[in-house]
Amino acid sequence: MEAATHLSNSDGLVASGIDAWLATEADAGRHEGFDPDGDFRKYEAKYGSG
Repeated sequence: MEAATHLSNSDGLVASGIDAWLATEADAGRHEGFDPDGDFRKYEAKYGSG
């Protein structure tokens, strides 16, 4: 949005770092049992992939 508002270019997509963050959280014993893929599959089964 900012690039469009100011009529400038962005540097494009950047990696979110979520995988590294989740690994750090898991190493610290937080979010035990969290399965983002499993959660996604539940919603995909319920609502479809469309």
